[in-house]
Order: sequence, then C-alpha cells, then structure tokens
Amino acid sequence: MKNTGAPMEFHPFSPIHFLTVLIAAAITVTLCAAGRRGAEASEFRLRSWWVRGIWVVQTLNLIYYATLRPVNFAECLPLHVCDIMGWVAGVSLATQHPWARVASVYFGICLCSQAFATPIVQVGPDTARFWLFFVGHLQIVGSAIYELAVLGFVPRWRHAGMAMVMLCLYGALMLPLNIATTWNYGFVGNSAPEAPTIIDALGPWPHRLLWLFAITLALFTGFTLVSNGVRRLNELAGGGRAGGAAPGGVER
Repeated sequence: MKNTGAPMEFHPFSPIHFLTVLIAAAITVTLCAAGRRGAEASEFRLRSWWVRGIWVVQTLNLIYYATLRPVNFAECLPLHVCDIMGWVAGVSLATQHPWARVASVYFGICLCSQAFATPIVQVGPDTARFWLFFVGHLQIVGSAIYELAVLGFVPRWRHAGMAMVMLCLYGALMLPLNIATTWNYGFVGNSAPEAPTIIDALGPWPHRLLWLFAITLALFTGFTLVSNGVRRLNELAGGGRAGGAAPGGVER
C-alpha cells in the first residue's frame, strides 16, 4: 500500500525543479526592476523589506534545523557557505559594508547559485525544508544580483582577491573540523551529498579539494572578467562614465 504520509520527493531537472527556477528568476527580475525604477527613498524602503524577509527566513532556518530530531550535528549547524551567506546578504544590503558586499556578490553568484542548478534538497513543496531551501537561496542570489543591477556594485580584481581570501579562511576552518568529525560542511569533507552534484564528478577526497579550489578560482576570475567587460561597454555607451550608480546618483 502506498504511504500517503510520506513527503513528496524532489528530483533535479523535474518539472517542479524547472518551475521553481522560473519563479525565482521572475521574483529576482521583478525586485531589481522595482529597485531601479523607484526614487532613492522608495528603493530604500523596498530594500529594507527585502532585508527583513531575509532575517525572518534565516531565523526560521536556524529554528528548523535546531529542532530536528534526532539531532544530527552533521546537518544542523549553520556552517555551510549558504547558511552564512544568507546572513551576509542581509548585512550587505542593510549596511553596504565593502567586505559584506564582496562576499554577497561573489559567493552568491558564483557558488550559492549552484543550489538552483543541482539542488541537494530531496523533498517536495509539501515540506518546510523545500521552502526554506529555495527561498533562502533566492534571497542569497537575488540579493547578489540586486547589488549589481540596482546598487551599482562593480566587481574588480581587488574584490576577486578579497573573495579568495575569505574562501581560503573558510576552508581553513572547515577542513580540520570535517576531518575531526567526518562531517562535510562546505563540501570539503570526505563525503558527498546524497543528491547528485558537481562533487560527484571531481574524484576521490582529498584530491577533489584541488579541483574545488581550481573551479572556484576560475569562477571568480571569469565573473570578474565578464563584469569588467560589461563595465567598459557601459562606459563607452555612457561617454566614459565609470562605475555604476545606485538610485539617487550615488556611485559605488
């Protein structure tokens, strides 16, 4: 007999997956369009409400994993990159702190966006975990795109260097913790997610750590190259004006 009490299963590249990605993209486009269209005061109000939403979802995420039973410390601690970036995205939008902006943009675009390509969630939209996973990642990636499209953040080579420093510091903390506990925070431990991800194609641990570092370096480099190319095209189109401007004409 079919167990009707079991949650729906979620499968990558299924119709639900594609629909979820489309909805997330539509929300991000709408958010950025509203931010660009509004005056400085209205943009600030919009951004403030988005940040409040981030605090709510990230807090609910902490509560959800803290109350799971039985307790599984390999999953419940907020130590994955995306766990941290949820809070960083909120800090970035609220304060415009340079290091927070760099982390939000580089990690959000280059790393956390992977959650929409190969999500590790395995349960469907009838569960809290599904919504916390995708809404949380929408906030991370959407905030990074908002920084670029609305607030005028322009990635430069020094920003790529700052992002690599933060990545190395994070890895230096997570790697010994994972080795000591057999956990896999940051996906730098000696295990892989149950759902298929790019980790599966990188070979055995610890050699795959070199591939992870090389891929991340390539992503940060490529993102910076593309961003600088777009900036130069905008300068040519705008008569040589450098950088981007947030609502109200404040250049970043």
